[in-house]
Amino acid sequence: MLRFNCRVIVCALLGTLLPGSSLVAVSAEMSGQEVPPFKIAAGSSSLQGSGEWLPGAYQQLFGSKGSGTFRRLPESEDTNDTEDRYQKWEGQIDTSKEQTDTSQEESPQPDGDWSMADGIVYSRIPRTTTNIEINGEILGNLGIYDRLPDVTLRLWGFSGPGQLVYQRADGVSEILYDCLSPEPRPCVPMDAAVSPDGTRVAFSVYRAARLDNRRPRGFPVEIPNKALAREGAEAQIFTVDLATGKLTAWPHTSGTWDTGPVWLPDGRLMFTSTRAKDWLSVLGSAGHHPALQLWIAEADGSGAVRVGPHERDSAMHPWLHSKTGRVMYSSWQVVNMLPYRGLGGLQVLFGTKDNFWWVMSVDQRGGSLEAELGAHTKQASIDSGQHTLKALHFLGERANGDMCTTNYYRGNNLGGGDILCWPVEPGNVEGEGPATAPSQRATFEPRGLYLAVAGGSNDKPADEAGRVRDPEGLPDGNLLFTWLQGYCFVTNFSHFRDDVQKRELGCDAGIYRTTRIPASPSTGSSVVVDSPDWQEFMPRLVRSRQVATPSFKTVASGQCLLGGASMEAEVRNHGGEGAFPDRTPCALQGCSTHGIDLSEIVKIRFWQVLPFKRRMRESDFHGSQGIRTQILGDVPLAEDGSFLVSLPCDTPYVMAGVDSEGRAIARDQVVQSLRPGELHTCGGCHLHSTSQAPKFEESRAAQLQPVVLAQPSVPEWEWSRDVFPILQKNCATCHSGEQAPDGLTLDRPGTGEGSTYWQLAENIDTHLLPEPPPVDIHGASPPGRMDRPWLSKYIHMLFARESLLYWKAAGQRLDGRADIDRSNDINFGPDHPWTLNESDLKILAEWIESGVYAE
Repeated sequence: MLRFNCRVIVCALLGTLLPGSSLVAVSAEMSGQEVPPFKIAAGSSSLQGSGEWLPGAYQQLFGSKGSGTFRRLPESEDTNDTEDRYQKWEGQIDTSKEQTDTSQEESPQPDGDWSMADGIVYSRIPRTTTNIEINGEILGNLGIYDRLPDVTLRLWGFSGPGQLVYQRADGVSEILYDCLSPEPRPCVPMDAAVSPDGTRVAFSVYRAARLDNRRPRGFPVEIPNKALAREGAEAQIFTVDLATGKLTAWPHTSGTWDTGPVWLPDGRLMFTSTRAKDWLSVLGSAGHHPALQLWIAEADGSGAVRVGPHERDSAMHPWLHSKTGRVMYSSWQVVNMLPYRGLGGLQVLFGTKDNFWWVMSVDQRGGSLEAELGAHTKQASIDSGQHTLKALHFLGERANGDMCTTNYYRGNNLGGGDILCWPVEPGNVEGEGPATAPSQRATFEPRGLYLAVAGGSNDKPADEAGRVRDPEGLPDGNLLFTWLQGYCFVTNFSHFRDDVQKRELGCDAGIYRTTRIPASPSTGSSVVVDSPDWQEFMPRLVRSRQVATPSFKTVASGQCLLGGASMEAEVRNHGGEGAFPDRTPCALQGCSTHGIDLSEIVKIRFWQVLPFKRRMRESDFHGSQGIRTQILGDVPLAEDGSFLVSLPCDTPYVMAGVDSEGRAIARDQVVQSLRPGELHTCGGCHLHSTSQAPKFEESRAAQLQPVVLAQPSVPEWEWSRDVFPILQKNCATCHSGEQAPDGLTLDRPGTGEGSTYWQLAENIDTHLLPEPPPVDIHGASPPGRMDRPWLSKYIHMLFARESLLYWKAAGQRLDGRADIDRSNDINFGPDHPWTLNESDLKILAEWIESGVYAE
């Protein structure tokens, strides 16, 4: 049986015969071999007569050039097939023209036997194909401004309206949800998820008050491309039974977003939602919507329970991993030092905020949080480290269990980049630890990480290979994916007029499959669905699959328990400490001081993370970590370094190892939480390179009753109420006026520039200091400018024992070094009296390590 490449035929017909097309079904013959009817795009104009195939299309199909004739067939009686919207035509290839042997010219085929035997479900939006006249010029290729969802356009701003399409195994397509007919509506159905038995599909419908015409940068007029407005934006989850067509809408609260559903083996769904109305952390610009957090509900949407309060900034598009049974998802991590991954220089600010999406995972109840990819490096070590990790989003899984994700630069690239895959190691193992990794970039990188489908993940126009996104595994080991062909980059009017017009294609998204792994889409793929009238994306295979259902560690009492087996640790970065000020110990992996031995850790401290219940701008919040925290309490270590603690359930927390005075030495910066009845254990402190870590069940703490931390043990220390009065009382006698030592005045209220708070917590440029520290950051201006994790010459954002202010208050240097050890760091300097009592010193240290919070 001759198999046609449907997309090539569509291009051939539209390119020469069918302007202004609509869908039709076509049958064909070649050399007496029948091809069953299939749907392609065609026009209302007559096809009778002959028309030339595009040479490239015919050559790809048959290895030669040729022509074809078409005639109309009787209308189909199959209402399920067309719903009276399609015409049917018959085509015959004229074989009188040159024919050659095609055995060496056909596109490579998958190793397996998958041939659409399962059907797919996908989303599509109309592709903008019209031209526009601006200042007397006719300009085309407006498809570059058709926006697809990504980590920047999460909830609105992407193009619409749209449809959710089910293409059955027999090739017949069915619209599961339609925002275009009978009249266009401002909505797009996306995020399709197929139930494990292959019978139902869950999806989200994103809605808005209207569709706005876009006006990109520099355009003198609006363009025809339409996008969901921010006004009235929301999202609701639906499920549909594929056999009966029954559509079930979940209960919905106006103004909330329920998105990204994924089926669990017990028939419930995990999804992401803004229902809790916890607002994002404060880093740079404020967020415009509450955080998307993980929830679980019954199949009809009832009984919804939040299971991811630890997601302070947002979670997106979970995927249920078949081999481990864990739910993988994209997580936005921009608190503490996590967004400060540039290695100094002028990058004293955080990097591109929307690119800090990692792959995280939880178990099927939402507990046992683990990092999978992206937590510890900026560059992947594959291909000599040329792949910078950016936004890791849109997940899928190969038939062998390898996880896959799109790696792309946010915002301008329609969510397209490269597709990376890796084998998942069980037991909270991430990859090689710092002691054995060949480089910093390979530290805790998954073993076996590889480039599966090459696109372009840089923030620039796509080359001829285009961009790729949306990996979805096929039974033969290959991948379905979305291929973005053309310029596919949102640019300003000048580049649109001068550069985009030179391209043959603006941007066309379609669904393809690899024919090999690794693959380049231009040479190692074949088309599945790609019409020039649509942007097709987010494919999912409709088939049943087996998913592991591992048992959970539970507590009969319903307590939420966290246990550590030892103080074995992997918190020091590869190659040891770098040149001062060194951000890598806390920006790229587990965070610790370098001059203090970890053996000084005698307790584990826990902070409760306090949610923001309104949108917070930087002007509304002063603090170093982007979040508000309050100390829950400390848990002493057993003699073998183990511990067991009972924490408030479903309450976000962060933790640190502290010394006998309660000062942090090593910290975990990722916010976590525990589910009711969960027992979450680990082998050590950030010990994620081996499955042979100490077992908690064999530790001393496993034999003890847990230490219960039910309520915060101290107030949330605040600058103006608690800390500033201490400094005024004890320090301002000397540190005031024009002659204040080191120019540090400790008697100036408020938080604005020049205030005492600003001098201590925000003067990273070391302005107004008579003697800036001898720090040489390449390219930094002015000289002496500090770098994160220092907030100023005086305060380290995570450790009191690294902070000059605390040293002076305590009367000694406390970072484990002496002034003579290094020539380019911050010195303690002349002797300074011990000016604070033990109680005040404790408040100062806790305020620093809780995020230097000021109202």
